[in-house]
Amino acid sequence: MATLGGKHVQARTGRELTYQCVYDVVGENEITYFAAISEGWNGLGQHEARFRFDPFGVPAKSVVRMNLLSYLDRTTFGEGVPPDPTWIGWYGPHL
Repeated sequence: MATLGGKHVQARTGRELTYQCVYDVVGENEITYFAAISEGWNGLGQHEARFRFDPFGVPAKSVVRMNLLSYLDRTTFGEGVPPDPTWIGWYGPHL
């Protein structure tokens, strides 16, 4: 599976969201992906989608990014939730 990640400033709110995504081409012309969305340390949610695309047109990575960023812009996220303190990668507010 390929990966994609980065930051995106939400169009309506100006919030800077971070996304991490894995995607794969399924069959000949379908893409499936899963993304985790956060704001700083706080998790905002996840999103998954599966859709058709033209494998001879725009590259799969660009199609996934376009679909995911569209989702980020049209979705209203509430307050984020900090990671569970028992998570092995959580070291509090400082690294």
